[in-house]
Amino acid sequence: MADNNLHPAETTQPFSMQRELPLLHGQISLSTALVDDDNVLQELSYPDQRFEFYVYLYQSRAVIESIVSYHMNLNKKQTCHVGEVKEWMTGSFNVCILVDIDGQDDNAPKRVLIRFPLPYKVGEIQHPGNADEKLRCEAATFIWIRQNCPSIPMPRLWGFAFAQGPCFTAIQQTPVFSRLQWDLTYSTSDSYFMDMLSYHDSRLRHAPNSIRDKADGEAQLSTLTIMRALLPHFSHRDYRRGPFIMTLTDLHQSNLFVDSDWNIKSLVDLEWTCSLPVEMLHPPYWLTSRGVDQLYKGGHLDAFSEIHAEFMNVFEEEEQARSRVWGKAIGLTSIMRKGWEMGNFWYFHALETPKGLYNIFLEHIQPRFSKLDDAGMVEFERTISPYWAPDIQKFLDDKMKDKEIYEGHLRAAFTRRTINSGPPAAS
Repeated sequence: MADNNLHPAETTQPFSMQRELPLLHGQISLSTALVDDDNVLQELSYPDQRFEFYVYLYQSRAVIESIVSYHMNLNKKQTCHVGEVKEWMTGSFNVCILVDIDGQDDNAPKRVLIRFPLPYKVGEIQHPGNADEKLRCEAATFIWIRQNCPSIPMPRLWGFAFAQGPCFTAIQQTPVFSRLQWDLTYSTSDSYFMDMLSYHDSRLRHAPNSIRDKADGEAQLSTLTIMRALLPHFSHRDYRRGPFIMTLTDLHQSNLFVDSDWNIKSLVDLEWTCSLPVEMLHPPYWLTSRGVDQLYKGGHLDAFSEIHAEFMNVFEEEEQARSRVWGKAIGLTSIMRKGWEMGNFWYFHALETPKGLYNIFLEHIQPRFSKLDDAGMVEFERTISPYWAPDIQKFLDDKMKDKEIYEGHLRAAFTRRTINSGPPAAS
């Protein structure tokens, strides 16, 4: 006898499992979404939010044109107009709008870009002010590089502004650094490292699908507990108060422009640049085109170790050459080589990789201290995990409820009709 109380998602299960919904890039099925570590519900909302933001920007064309006119100091004979929507360029965190300028002199720019952070990608709704913080970091990076590394080719920054604050123009003529407002900076490296570990805690607490089951929860909680305990081993007290090095944290292949001889000519996407403790400076993990949590022992790690050594040799030559020009160097080569030998290459990459921390710990950190078989590792995780926080059993029970609710909403999303997810057409 049929059960008339079946949930609609259950009666349409075969259809919903096969159906695909649009993401910003590509599509996803329910079966894939259910095993994805990311919050797919959030990602499913991005196409509609992009559409709404594009509409808002398109309706604000006159405002955008007045902003450009102000920063470019255009006169009455010079006009500008926003380019067609099909020319807009959207990246992971920004949309760039082309603005054409008429009546300019021959040597003056005829086209400029105005860039807006995507509020739905930088968490502006959940944490107002995130977009402004992102802009502060990016503007400060432009200024710092222009002042300290003038040989690096950079786009001209005509100006920038914050949502609820002042705007800045002619940055080369004004002390911008003194006017930028900062909510928090770090004076010691260990406080920064501990806050990074806290971000991992926050992901476990607040992401609805951060823990798959009790065993997975115990594994992740024990790893974070041990990572805190191991911090003194992987960080050196002599570097606690510096030096802090300007670091391009989003430096990867698609952000490097090279010539036909593979010489690097320019860098793009400087928005995530920051000053990091010197011990976090390491060669790029992607030198062998694999993720940092995919460098397994054996062939993959051997290949990376070889190219890592080659990179360090070239880096040492460059550092020595520059020290002859600039004077005494910090000794970055020595710091990085020591970090590779003692394993902080893996420790700090684990801190920077929310979804990869556990695998990096299991593959490269745990074996340095104790070699355990599968049964021993399960016992280790069961014993250590309670020290992450009081009453973790309740925490794990709550997370299982969160996951159940999340999966219910996910199934429901795949049974509903989706709305248009594309950008508006130019009129």
